[in-house]
Amino acid sequence: MLASDTSRFWTGSATLGGALPALCAAVFAGLAWATAKSGNLARAALLLFVALFVGATLASWHSDAFGAGWYSQPILSLVAAACLGVVPGLTLAILAVLTRVIHAIASTAAVVPSPLDDAWTHLLSMMALTLASALIGALAHSLLVAALHAAMKRRNEQAETARALRQSEKMLRHAMRVDTVGDLAGLVSHQLRNAFQVMMGQVSLHALDEDDRSAERLRLVGETLAQARPLLDQLMDLAHPEDGVVETCDLGPWLAKFVGRVRAVLPQTIEVRAEQVEARLPVEIDVRGLEHALWNLTINAKHAMEGGGVLTIAADAHDGSARIRVSDSGSGIPVELQQRVFDPYFTTKPIGLGTGLGLTAVARFVLASKGRIELTSEPGKGAEFSLCFPLVGARAKDGLVGSA
Repeated sequence: MLASDTSRFWTGSATLGGALPALCAAVFAGLAWATAKSGNLARAALLLFVALFVGATLASWHSDAFGAGWYSQPILSLVAAACLGVVPGLTLAILAVLTRVIHAIASTAAVVPSPLDDAWTHLLSMMALTLASALIGALAHSLLVAALHAAMKRRNEQAETARALRQSEKMLRHAMRVDTVGDLAGLVSHQLRNAFQVMMGQVSLHALDEDDRSAERLRLVGETLAQARPLLDQLMDLAHPEDGVVETCDLGPWLAKFVGRVRAVLPQTIEVRAEQVEARLPVEIDVRGLEHALWNLTINAKHAMEGGGVLTIAADAHDGSARIRVSDSGSGIPVELQQRVFDPYFTTKPIGLGTGLGLTAVARFVLASKGRIELTSEPGKGAEFSLCFPLVGARAKDGLVGSA
């Protein structure tokens, strides 16, 4: 009865040997699935290959040495060694070879077969092929691991290079900012010296005045201090090395305040004019970076007008963009140099008076803000830099209102 029941589940006449090979393989496959869920993928893969070997061996057990199922063992040995490595792959291959030997001994009457027997000759050939397949798979596994290590090394090197480039870019931006702060500090110091002279004069007169004039003197000193403090605040903000925050800004009102700060810093020999549009000019921009860029252009314009002149700062809507124009009435830029003014470390100033980083900082900021920068200049007729940024929302109308 037992033999009869067994033959129903495991017989050579049934497809793939019957149900028993599939059930045995399913047990190991289930263990592989549970092991994979626990996070041990290497052991899960090993159990999966054991399931395949068990299923293939039991399915071919009732066939002879030339059964089609036995030919799957070299392929499984190759794939197992390639996926699992040398030790697990060769171990499974050796177990498969031993299973073939046990099957051959159990299916023949002779314990020591004749070397000329065709079945045993074929068996030895398949055993050698199985072991050779496992060795080839182990070699492929080694090559695959080496390739993965090389790829990870390249990725780490690229990540390190990108990090170093970001750090270098940050240091360069800081160097550009320091260059601007150095020029601006000289202008602010000049204005502060004038403010301190006013305060010192008021303090000296305070000692000579009667009591009813003391309050007035102190009020004038307080007003002078209040006027000087914004100059120091903007200098400290500009010197801050950290990046700013992108936010929505209406360029019209913001630029009006910036022009007021420019008038407080530049010498009286330079007339500062402002032109603004009536429509709103909302843009998404780093306000601190924009201020840094405009101070660079303002200081360059001041250097181009050593004997005095007119500095014009205008804002308008142009071709669907918000445009800021900074122009001066200086000597202009020669045509042959206009293509190089944005190159790092290129400067026409004497040695010690410029680093060649100011306009580079302006160009990089504009490009990082998804904008564009243009230069228009003629020798003897000044220069104009146009900074264009994408508008937020509806397109503003073109047109200027009167000069301020």
